[in-house]
Amino acid sequence: MSGQRRLTPRVVAQQPNASAPRPMSASLIWIVSGLGIFIGGLLTLLLSHTPIEDAYQRHGWPVPAGLGTLAILMVFWINQAVIRPLRRLNEQALSLIEGDLHEDFPSSPIREIDLLSNTFRIMSRHLHERDSQIRRTAYTDQLTGLDNRAFLNLALTERMSMAREPLSLFVWGIDNFESIKEVLGHDMAEQVLVKMAQKARRLCQDNLTVARLDGHHFCLLLPTSEFRQAWDSQRLHSLLKGAVRVDDYTLDLETHAGYAHYPAHAQHPDQLLKCAELARQVAQKTGQAALEFEPRMRLRSSQRLGLISELKAALLADQFCLHFQPKLNLRTNSINQAEVLLRWNHPERGLLPPGTFIELAEQTGLIRDISRWVVRKVYEVSNLCSEQNIRLSMNLSAMDLDDDGLLHYI
Repeated sequence: MSGQRRLTPRVVAQQPNASAPRPMSASLIWIVSGLGIFIGGLLTLLLSHTPIEDAYQRHGWPVPAGLGTLAILMVFWINQAVIRPLRRLNEQALSLIEGDLHEDFPSSPIREIDLLSNTFRIMSRHLHERDSQIRRTAYTDQLTGLDNRAFLNLALTERMSMAREPLSLFVWGIDNFESIKEVLGHDMAEQVLVKMAQKARRLCQDNLTVARLDGHHFCLLLPTSEFRQAWDSQRLHSLLKGAVRVDDYTLDLETHAGYAHYPAHAQHPDQLLKCAELARQVAQKTGQAALEFEPRMRLRSSQRLGLISELKAALLADQFCLHFQPKLNLRTNSINQAEVLLRWNHPERGLLPPGTFIELAEQTGLIRDISRWVVRKVYEVSNLCSEQNIRLSMNLSAMDLDDDGLLHYI
């Protein structure tokens, strides 16, 4: 993969309510010029060793000529040594305010002006160092050393605005990261992230954008042509396979990826990132290593969001219902058990199976209320089932096992 130009966003400190210095007034030049003529004439008279009244009589024309020559030379020297350096310092001070950091400041034979110029030079150097430090902090992930989400957004925005070639965004995550963190601890989990970052950096040595998005998710931005080459050569697959060794542990990482292309799938940086992340989520749910974004994924996502907003209303409106699946006892050839199954009688989409909404209920925390609703309804029919010698069983979510209040509720 060929190298791409590295973005170096500059952070410029804003100066609220600060008025920019005005350019040097031309009246200053006339004042200094007049001062030069005066000094030049004074020097001419002193060199002649004659009073003013005798100057023209003894020397005639040479005295005014010498006076004018010295005055012109004095004005020229003042312009070169004072006016131009000060004007240039003024212009470069304005450029510093605009964020143009450099050290090319003028020198002058006048010590005070040269000292001022050197002060500006030192100030520019310190501003440049501070700007670099702020840039590293603002656009670099402090744990892994990779670019962060803020830098990725800048890179996407700039490269999309150039529109020179199609781009691809490859997003992957360590899906068993929370389990690793729970078992081995926070420090060990962070080392896993560092190992993954090193692995990604080795893969992308030609200065492409490799970023840590958040937590255990990473991202790679590159031209689509180079993405195809990396995908066909299995280089990207190596990010999703293999174990990492941390201290004395060899850890198998569960990773899934999604990718999207500009401009085929999205025209805006945020949209492209959402498309790639959506493809990653579908790959995780379906157990596939990596998936390319498809428009139908967006439709499925919008439907899921709609169901989330409707779940709470469904509880209040009593839209859930119970179905009972009988179990045949082969020894007695009779039915003496039944499994309680939950259904959502959606007013627009009809009868929805639990696979449609249970995961959403777990993600939103509504599963606790739904489980209590099921328990209450089961108890309402328990006497009837007991009279028929039928035992009932019901399913609980894994989150219900951590709910200390559920046992007390039962």
